[in-house]
Amino acid sequence: HIDGTVAVDCLEALQDLDTTDISKSDAPGAASSRATKMDLIQQLLLIVAHDAQPKLRRLAQLRILPTSDGSFAAAGANQRVRCGDGFNIPVPGLRVLDGDFSAALHPRVAGLLHRLGVERADGPRFFKQVLVPVLTSDAQPDSEKLIQCTRAAKHFLDGLQDRR
Repeated sequence: HIDGTVAVDCLEALQDLDTTDISKSDAPGAASSRATKMDLIQQLLLIVAHDAQPKLRRLAQLRILPTSDGSFAAAGANQRVRCGDGFNIPVPGLRVLDGDFSAALHPRVAGLLHRLGVERADGPRFFKQVLVPVLTSDAQPDSEKLIQCTRAAKHFLDGLQDRR
């Protein structure tokens, strides 16, 4: 029987299992190594989500959230934002969960991640919380940041048009 505390202990050990370098290589099994780690993280998070009193503070410090750039991030390091499916344009200050990981989230795991500070930012919320603050800031953003935000907005609007 594994309870939430044991699952968090396993997640802590799992964060030190570095598949980032492997998954970026062309080595046989590289992609499956990262996928296996993500599946294991999902299952352990589901156990934690069923715990009556999960260790949120400890869990938030673990680098167990797979991101679209191939790294693993901690929810508590900075607030992370998870964008809608298929949103893969880089935006300054925005960390996006791996698309496969995000698509496979059990509702209880999604709720647990929300309690850890991971937000879903799609649609109007994305514009309000991410793009508008960058574009309306008093400080002039550097040109690269502005280009990234403009591309993100275009990509998002193109996606809306494709759904029609």
